[in-house]
Amino acid sequence: MLEIINEKLEQNLPVNIELGCGTNKSSAYIGIDLHPLTNVDIVLDFEQGLELIQNSTVDSYKSRHVMEHIRNFELLQSEVYRTLKPGGIQEMIVPHFSSPYFYSDPTHVRTFGLYTMSYFSSNHLFRRKIPSFYFDFQFELISVNLGFRTSRYKLKNLLGKYLFEKIFNFTPLFQELYEVFLSKYFSCTEIKFVLRKPHNAPPLHTQE
Repeated sequence: MLEIINEKLEQNLPVNIELGCGTNKSSAYIGIDLHPLTNVDIVLDFEQGLELIQNSTVDSYKSRHVMEHIRNFELLQSEVYRTLKPGGIQEMIVPHFSSPYFYSDPTHVRTFGLYTMSYFSSNHLFRRKIPSFYFDFQFELISVNLGFRTSRYKLKNLLGKYLFEKIFNFTPLFQELYEVFLSKYFSCTEIKFVLRKPHNAPPLHTQE
């Protein structure tokens, strides 16, 4: 099942993985999904971990509107950390908690806000201090961006693209001001996190 990953490792090629790729896998990525859909390279219930992937072999992970469905999120994050190479990147796009579409989907099991991935990170982009003792691994939090675009409403899409995203993503302070004071009045569609496994990260052992 993992021949495609092993082939890239043998050829010294980058191993880039898209979790929950569905039928729209990104170019140059290996697609992993629970369902055997078109473009899925590896069928795997990654909610139970990534135990078949070796330590420190993956260059990058990406996912789009997948993590809100994951019940074992902490386990999956530890597995992403374990399998990433030092300096490897994880990009994650999820619904912001204010999105009305989040509440409409019965398969969504968790919410995300500006501070969510700070709990998994050694550094913090925002003002509030976050406890760092919950997990035995810590990413570096590279960036957090709010997204306001939606294909359903043209006006909001234009405002989101040319106004809201530029203003509220200008500084972390503006992002916090939006989330605390304004998110109840107009919703944010999604939030994108970029994390990195530290270059000097100690090994994290495979789950038992």
